[in-house]
Amino acid sequence: MSAFLTGDTVTLHPAAEDDVEFFARAWNDHRLRTPLLLAEPTTQEEMRESLLEDEGARFVVRVDDGRVGACSLFRVDERHGRGMVSYWIRPSYQGEGYASDALDAVCEYAFRERRLHKLRAGLVASNDASAGVLESVGFQEEARLEDEFFYDGEYADERRYRLLENEYR
Repeated sequence: MSAFLTGDTVTLHPAAEDDVEFFARAWNDHRLRTPLLLAEPTTQEEMRESLLEDEGARFVVRVDDGRVGACSLFRVDERHGRGMVSYWIRPSYQGEGYASDALDAVCEYAFRERRLHKLRAGLVASNDASAGVLESVGFQEEARLEDEFFYDGEYADERRYRLLENEYR
């Protein structure tokens, strides 16, 4: 399958039926499940429903044809010109810049092709690596919500980020 979006080091492909097992395994991996705030186990059937029926644009991030993660544009509100982004990279591929590259490609798509004005993202306040991904693309912290999540055995704050089209690049 050809790439829908291309970054400097990654290609992004629309999630498809043959990606269900990859997503289910990733979402059940404790190293990803905890920072993604996924408390319940995910079966392949549940993942299939979520992946293929979910609104938005969910992409598989690939490096040299191997799946390394995902990046999504979702909760798009055309009327108000805004949407949310999310991303994750398998632990064995983290720290290589793939998340930043994939997120940058999705932002380019959102602003240039979808004509959105604002992108939003949220994360557990202690997730400095994810904050670094957002900031590397130009996102700015907009708010901090106290005790928003039950995370790793205790309540944790959420950091909310935003990127406006005129601030991008």
